[in-house]
Amino acid sequence: MRAMQDDAPTPAQPPASASHSPLAAADHPLAAVDAAWTALHRHLERRRAELDLEVRRYPRPISRCDVQLPGLLDERQRVVRVLAQGAQVAAAPAASRAAPLAALLAQTRGGDEDEVESALRAALARALGAAGFAVIAAATA
Repeated sequence: MRAMQDDAPTPAQPPASASHSPLAAADHPLAAVDAAWTALHRHLERRRAELDLEVRRYPRPISRCDVQLPGLLDERQRVVRVLAQGAQVAAAPAASRAAPLAALLAQTRGGDEDEVESALRAALARALGAAGFAVIAAATA
């Protein structure tokens, strides 16, 4: 039997932040992109941990007939998918992340009810735009 503290989400390591990258200089146009991506990544990691915990604690007797569980599982799958795509982007050198991040935003949708994620995605899109990378459209996947 697991202890109650085992259910607590463990913080994941965020991608290299702007302060640890060659883009740390405030005047570098991609420094804001790096910082915005780091903030979005950290939020999605926290959101995934929250969703994992919520699914683990979901009441067993009604889980198969409850209309909320499928939505919860879909949201968790969406967050995991975006994080997996983001991990590929984060593996690239900091100076070459902007174009893949713009594509990531264009190819994924945000959480329908997650205002924080929406704000962080918008901040990343603005930073990408300021650095000369346009985010064309978000998909529904």
